[in-house]
Formats: sequence, C-alpha cells, structure tokens
Amino acid sequence: MTSPSTTLPDCPFCAISAANPAPSWPAAPPASSHSSSATAHVVHSTLTTIAFLDILPLAPYHVLLVPRAHVPKLAAASAELAEELGRELRVLCRAVERVLRGSAAAASSVDEEYGGGGVDYNVVQNNGPRAAQTIPHLHFHIVPRLPLDAQSMSAGQPPGLERSMLLFGRGRREELDDEDAAQMVSSLREALRAENEAEKATSGRGKL
Repeated sequence: MTSPSTTLPDCPFCAISAANPAPSWPAAPPASSHSSSATAHVVHSTLTTIAFLDILPLAPYHVLLVPRAHVPKLAAASAELAEELGRELRVLCRAVERVLRGSAAAASSVDEEYGGGGVDYNVVQNNGPRAAQTIPHLHFHIVPRLPLDAQSMSAGQPPGLERSMLLFGRGRREELDDEDAAQMVSSLREALRAENEAEKATSGRGKL
C-alpha cells in the first residue's frame, strides 16, 4: 500500500498538491497556482486532501477532490483516508448545491420529475484505465447537472448514449476560462464557509 507521505514527480495531481501546501484556511484562502507544472484553481485544502476545479470541465463548478498522497485507486486508500475523503466529499457536494441553488430554481418541470427540483450532480470515481481513469491518482469528480441537462430529457427518457453520459458523468468538455474559474472558486469558498458554520451551529445545538 502507498505510504501516506509518498508523491510521484511525474503525477500532475501530486504536482498540484506540492505547489499548493495546506494553508491556514478559511482564515487565509489559498491562492490559485499557475505554474507550468501544476496549474490549479484550488477550492479547498486540508493536510491530507485538496479540491480544485477541473481544467476541462463537463459543467460549471466541476470539482475534483484528491488525496495529497499518491494513492492510485480507492482500494489502496487507508481506512482513515477513505473516511476523510468521505467527509470532505459530502461538504463539497453541499457547497456545490448551495452555489447552484439559484440555477436549480429555474429548472423545467422535467427537473422536478427527476429529483424534486433540486440540484442534480454526478459523483464519479474511476479505478484503472479500463474504467476510464486517465490519471492514476485517486480522485473524485463532482459534476453538476444544470437545468439544461434536464431540458434535454423533456421528451421522456433520453437516448441510450445520452443517458449513459448523464449516468457516468460524461459529456462535452471545454477548457476552463481563468476569469470564470476565479469567480467559481470565490463562490465555492464562500459556500464552504457557510456550510462549515452551519455544521458548527448544528453540532453546538446537539451538545446542549
């Protein structure tokens, strides 16, 4: 099993982790890295995980969550790392929901049929090249599905290929614009702060 401190010099996700060390955030949010070897728009960072925008997103606010250690597949992660990834993944999903809630309000009636009018998204995690893992470093995709996706389903069930793309988080990719990325990072960090405050308030009430 990979050591928690191991990184690989030729791994792009290890390079992003090394270029963006864990900061004292949210008090001091991390700056986005723009070096040639490790370009990333960092959304969230801890001692053991880092989350950033996908540079070829399937949708706005497409986020990747990765462990800082080089772990190739989910089965190679320690129980402790898997537990932390699960916690971080949940909070990131809630932040994405919070940011996109305004967009979801404009969804068509089809959106209500496919989930009650809320924010829909894929959480995708691939293991190995035959399972479409292109970078051999454990990572999770959070891929929002905006109202446009629901509108394409207005005639009923989508064709098989289109439905497969929705189910497995696939679709058209476009290069991430830096200005758009800066706005998305700002919105997601603010949503994460709000989620963390809400979690603290809930925990505090539970202890009374």
